[in-house]
Amino acid sequence: MSTPIVTQSPAIEQVRTQADRPQRPTRIPFGAPQTKLAVRMELPGHFLYWTNDQDGKLEAAQAGGYEFVTPKEIGEARDGTQVKRLVGSSKDGSPLYAYLMKIKQEWHQEDLDQLSAVDDKFESAIREGSLLQKPGEQRYNAGISLKTNKS
Repeated sequence: MSTPIVTQSPAIEQVRTQADRPQRPTRIPFGAPQTKLAVRMELPGHFLYWTNDQDGKLEAAQAGGYEFVTPKEIGEARDGTQVKRLVGSSKDGSPLYAYLMKIKQEWHQEDLDQLSAVDDKFESAIREGSLLQKPGEQRYNAGISLKTNKS
């Protein structure tokens, strides 16, 4: 009787990359502290901003080019045309909601540049000693030093 010959193949080491592994959805532990206004997705090309529904802020934002973000845009399953969160109560006791709004990134940058120009004029007036100076008023400037995040 003959004995069967058993051949052994060299051990093949399999190394899986991160892309090969099954991906599970990001888990948020139950009970872990979370911010109420967190948004888990970004909208490429847009700046996101929460604004409260009080004192005409929503209308002012829309006049400035902001639009409401829909739940589907940020991956939320709920229905509706606007993303809103309860953030408190108004002076009269009614619920106060904050709405998530978006604006094109280039428009947001233009707004920031305009605000920066106003700040630069204000800082320049402080350095020159001419802040709130009335016409004909003489002031002494002994070299005011002002440190800002730009200088």
